[in-house]
Amino acid sequence: MITRKVPGQKLAPPPSWPRALRRSRLESALDAAIAAQQHVTLVAGAGYGKSTLVAAWSASRTCVWTTLDADDAELDAFLTVLVVAFERALPGFCTEARDLLLRARDRDAAHAVLAALLADLDEQCVDPVVLVIDDYHLAASPSTDALIARLLKYLPPAVRLVILARKAPEISLASLQAAHRLCVIGEAELAFDLVELGALHPDQPEGQLPALARATGGWPAALGMTSELLDAYVDEELLARTPAAIAAAMQRLAVVEAFDADLCEDVLGAPLTAADLTFLLAERLVTRHGQDRFMLHPVVRNLLLRRYMASAPRAERQALFERVGESYWRNDQPLIGLRYWIGHGHLALAVGRLRDVAEAWLAEGRLEALASALEAIGSAARDLPLLVIQGDLYRRWGDFAAADALYEQAVAVATGEAAATWRTRARLGQAQAAAARGNIALARQRRAEAALAGKQDGRLELDAMNLDGGLALLGGATEEAIACFEAAARMAERLGDAFVLARATHNLGICFIRLGEFERALASYDAAMGLASGDATPAIWMSPINRALVLIHLDRPAEAERAADAALALVRRFKLAREEGYALRVLGFAKVRLGSFEPAAACFDAAERLARAAGDELGLAYTLNFRAELSFAEGDLEGALARIAEVALAMGDASVAAGILEFAQVRAKVMLAAGLPEARSFASALIVRALDTGYKHIGESTARLLERAPEAPGAPCLELTSSLDRRPEIEVRCFGGFRAYRQGTQIPDRDWQTVRAKLLLAYFLHFPEGATKAQLLGEVFFGEEVSNDLMNITILRLRKALEPDLERGQPSRFVLRADGRYAFNAQAHVQVDTQDFEAALRGARLAQGSQRRRQLERAIELYGGEFLPEHNGPWVLLLRQRLQDQALEACRQLIAIYDAEAPRLTLGLLQRALEIDPLSETFNRELILRYIEAKEPQRALQQFEICERRYKELLDISPPADLARLVLR
Repeated sequence: MITRKVPGQKLAPPPSWPRALRRSRLESALDAAIAAQQHVTLVAGAGYGKSTLVAAWSASRTCVWTTLDADDAELDAFLTVLVVAFERALPGFCTEARDLLLRARDRDAAHAVLAALLADLDEQCVDPVVLVIDDYHLAASPSTDALIARLLKYLPPAVRLVILARKAPEISLASLQAAHRLCVIGEAELAFDLVELGALHPDQPEGQLPALARATGGWPAALGMTSELLDAYVDEELLARTPAAIAAAMQRLAVVEAFDADLCEDVLGAPLTAADLTFLLAERLVTRHGQDRFMLHPVVRNLLLRRYMASAPRAERQALFERVGESYWRNDQPLIGLRYWIGHGHLALAVGRLRDVAEAWLAEGRLEALASALEAIGSAARDLPLLVIQGDLYRRWGDFAAADALYEQAVAVATGEAAATWRTRARLGQAQAAAARGNIALARQRRAEAALAGKQDGRLELDAMNLDGGLALLGGATEEAIACFEAAARMAERLGDAFVLARATHNLGICFIRLGEFERALASYDAAMGLASGDATPAIWMSPINRALVLIHLDRPAEAERAADAALALVRRFKLAREEGYALRVLGFAKVRLGSFEPAAACFDAAERLARAAGDELGLAYTLNFRAELSFAEGDLEGALARIAEVALAMGDASVAAGILEFAQVRAKVMLAAGLPEARSFASALIVRALDTGYKHIGESTARLLERAPEAPGAPCLELTSSLDRRPEIEVRCFGGFRAYRQGTQIPDRDWQTVRAKLLLAYFLHFPEGATKAQLLGEVFFGEEVSNDLMNITILRLRKALEPDLERGQPSRFVLRADGRYAFNAQAHVQVDTQDFEAALRGARLAQGSQRRRQLERAIELYGGEFLPEHNGPWVLLLRQRLQDQALEACRQLIAIYDAEAPRLTLGLLQRALEIDPLSETFNRELILRYIEAKEPQRALQQFEICERRYKELLDISPPADLARLVLR
């Protein structure tokens, strides 16, 4: 066996880097491992700081350092390095192994050399010694792997082995880990956490650190180099050994965040071979992202994507992005497909595809997906059909002002005969929106304008006839409404249009309820349900819900409860959130009549949460009205009065003339029972109004209540309060970072075990319809490595975090599974800060004066920072932007109020707006102007400097030039 000289540089740690960060958490892990008599392996790709970490940590220890290269793959060279390293590092150490190396002439002598070294170490090493083998992967071979295995097994207790490598030795490490003799530190542990990122970049805003971590994968090399040095480092350390064909494939795969076999084939024309994928995984250029999905290392992807976009011909790029978008669209990820098309020159394709599916999505209740798609298309959504459909969407959500504006835009662009149908649809939509707001005169005007363009279209004419009936019903002309709906039904029968026939029949049921003819109403709903069987349109599937309500009026509450249960299951199957709220309210009403007060309260809790999440003001008012019925049935008059006060606030007007008569009826009943002084006059006005407008049953039942009420006022007027009657089971905060509370106590991290469980809960609370497991993998954890098994574990951890006492096999009260979909229990009592925030904004839209100001102040107070700043999935980003935009709009409205009422508060509010969006040109300019107008040039200059620093740090650009001119003039 021939030995060789060993350069001194191989026997010393690498020199320290001036900007190197001491990583106390990892040094503590190394300390703990050595104290526990464990060996250590640090296995990670290039640039994870393995050598830097261990060199800093070992400086205060007795350390034998060796750095290997490819020449050390032979046993004689490997053993020579080890022997010389021990002799140089340990004064007085001598070993028979050196003599054996010099005399040996064959490979088999290696065992004798190693045995002699181990024996001398056992005899001479009394104090602790750490043997570090750096860059082991360069010398890895079957023979050196076998030698490492023997070292791990036979090193004496005083000597601990630390191996640094990009790939683990090909030996069984599991048994050593199981016996607690080996500590493995990998890329996940070596990646910088947020604390370390903050220490490395102290000038970086704290809210930007999670995004920085995701963009780099926490890779230390990426966080400590300039972009030019980083590109060179990636080339030399990661890509240098990559075959050209694989490198070319990687460059095209960089256009997608994650890929599976199908997407890979769409991008490359053929899937990656098993050998290519094995190479990429081994080199850590690619990591697993779920069971059959993969993703490029984020830093590598960033470099390759920039190179591809700079070097590939435009036609090639366009074709590739078209294929990628098509692949996502085909695999039921249409929003991602749209983003690829829109962002890369295929706007017309995106608009056409969305136009093809938009009406179906609206009918199926896929409202959030449709809204996200329209938002992604942006200004291109000025397409005529999409304008009308977007108007229908906002009308469905109850934002009638926005819907009316969109319809008006559609009318403006609808020129020529070809656009007549869409113009008519827009006018009919405007009429329906006006009717929903109670503006019957405007609704009739829009209806008349619609008639000018749509007579030739039978379906539109039917829609118009149904609208005429609705307008007549709103105007109190019940008999006229019945004539319209009957005419629509006859015409629909002639045209063979079962859909419109079912809707007209359904509307007749509403008329019969108005007249108190409940048996006829029941027959109408039965007929409508028979006609509409199999159709998922929400307008039709209100029939089984209304049918259950009729059964309550017929004093058949048990039958009504069963019917409402069936209706609830139906609308949930079709994922119709608004209709689910209706069904829950009727189910709760039936339970009140049956005396099941606690289950009724759970139904109303769920209905209220859905109404708040959907921005459904009318649904919220109905829910509060039913809650008043519940409180009244329980004998809680104070609670009932509080609820009817909330109804009045939500509807904006508590008078009989302007209010909905069902609300007024409950108010009259509670006021009479409480003996309020104004109760009798209120009830009398209600009776007159009900009989005048055809609400015979409301007038008659209120008259009976009035007859039984005492003549003189009874109890004194109770103070109205809007406080909730019980604490939510779960409270969730998403603004400024995720926090969750059980019965008022924060759920600790140890109960969650993983951040994925928290993210999953946030998704369920903001998407009440839930999702299949495949959708959760593709949407909630997009860009992460989450397998099917890990998803099951995450769901289990979420359930246990919410219910620590949940036993194995016991169903969860919160996270439910039905028809292959997971969803949060809509009947659970949960409070979410984002929903409270949007509720305050809706309250501001309905309120006037000081009440509007308080609601806006409440909304801005609730906005405690970015929505889930620790996550950046597509659905999170969309919600984050929407909520931030709403908060900024609230600031704008409140600034106008403060300017008129309390100017001294305006500056503070402008500063608050800049906390929400530090880069807002509008608010930066406004604040600077206010300082200048107040003759405070120094503060104006300070604000400009803050703005300039933010623009430079976050965007690497200068602020608008006119801002500089403002402060320097």
